[in-house]
Amino acid sequence: PIAIFGAPGGANLAVAGSLAVAGSGADAESITAASGYRGFAVTGAGNKEAVYAVSAGETDSPLMLDIYSGGAVARTLPQIVQRSARGTVVTPTALQTNDLLAALGGRGYGATGFAAQSVARVGLYAGENYTDIHQGAYATIETTPLLSTTRAERMRVTAAGLVGVNQTVPGAQMEVDAAASTVAVKVVGVAGSPSVLI
Repeated sequence: PIAIFGAPGGANLAVAGSLAVAGSGADAESITAASGYRGFAVTGAGNKEAVYAVSAGETDSPLMLDIYSGGAVARTLPQIVQRSARGTVVTPTALQTNDLLAALGGRGYGATGFAAQSVARVGLYAGENYTDIHQGAYATIETTPLLSTTRAERMRVTAAGLVGVNQTVPGAQMEVDAAASTVAVKVVGVAGSPSVLI
């Protein structure tokens, strides 16, 4: 069943071009704009990509989200929320420690195509086995070094608020592993010269 609601006098469903839906579940097909670069497509099934928003020009945002609201509470709400669970849509189950909550990644076009995986990524993870009252989480930032395609974790903020740079298990409020650098922390003075080196 499909239910579509719109404003009085307005279009409830407008399709310019084609709308094709075949099968269900893992066999679901696509909804695609007729032509051009501005559009919306649900193209995949199973583990494939689900939604594309494409921009034709450098001044166009492929995806823009607006919020019109008031009050301090409304301003603290995130504009993008990703939900995650184990199991299936019909029977979801609780997340376990280190399961992915959400991620934002970027893939670039090389000589012949886009990268097979994100080369820069921000990840949000479950910090413990989840229940309705225990839902600790941690965050990571991952980047890819020059002349490489292999992404690695560079920074982590633990569930306790500890920050690790090149350190996945920080033991202090901030812990920096300078194994790959001669200087772990550099504080630059007003004149531009280093005033503190650690």
